[in-house]
Amino acid sequence: MKTKTSMFHYVISHAKPFWLHLFYFLVVSLVGYMVLKVNNNLNNLDLFFTSVSATTASSMSTLEMEVFSNDQLIVMTILMLLGGEVFTSMLGLQLRRYLPAYTSFLPISDEQEETPEKSIKMKKKKKVVENMVLSQLSYLVIFVIIICITERKSLKDDPLNFNVLNIVFEVISAYGNVGLSTGYNCKRRLNSDKNCSDKLYGFSGRWSNAGKCVLILVMFFGRLKKFNMHGGKSWKML
Repeated sequence: MKTKTSMFHYVISHAKPFWLHLFYFLVVSLVGYMVLKVNNNLNNLDLFFTSVSATTASSMSTLEMEVFSNDQLIVMTILMLLGGEVFTSMLGLQLRRYLPAYTSFLPISDEQEETPEKSIKMKKKKKVVENMVLSQLSYLVIFVIIICITERKSLKDDPLNFNVLNIVFEVISAYGNVGLSTGYNCKRRLNSDKNCSDKLYGFSGRWSNAGKCVLILVMFFGRLKKFNMHGGKSWKML
């Protein structure tokens, strides 16, 4: 077992960055495709195309987002999050880096100094709070909450188009710099509006100015996330 593990780590650490990137994106795209394919009669190639597009932040689509169920939109949201987190360094890549560094639930402590028990507990508590507050996922949750507040009127009046899932999808798409959107359908409005017409632009085009400004911040935040050296450190998956 140790020999196999050593060989695996040797291959990972000596493989060229190109092949590691290719392997990662292929695996994530294939897994995404297989999940999207469950109970779906859509063309297999179109589903794989959509999975690859979401994973590689290509912002291209051969299908309307309206054909996907809520479960499939959740899968695509995860794909955008995984694909949008480009590895900042491929040197010494380990297996734990196949998952984004921000999908953590318990932060890994960096300090192992021998100090009094009370001091250790205080430091650990402070570290947990710091990582929870400054982690990338926490920022995204805050952004989603803010947008839900700015779009609260639309959430109430037009719940089929304006729902939390669509907002989360849009935020993750902006964060991963993907560009996919669920779109907006006038036929789904509970209160018909003769002045409403379907447009080619995405769902965020129907947002208020305040919501658009928040999404602009999300796009900048997603593009510059690799420079955030304090928040979103390595997290341990349980």
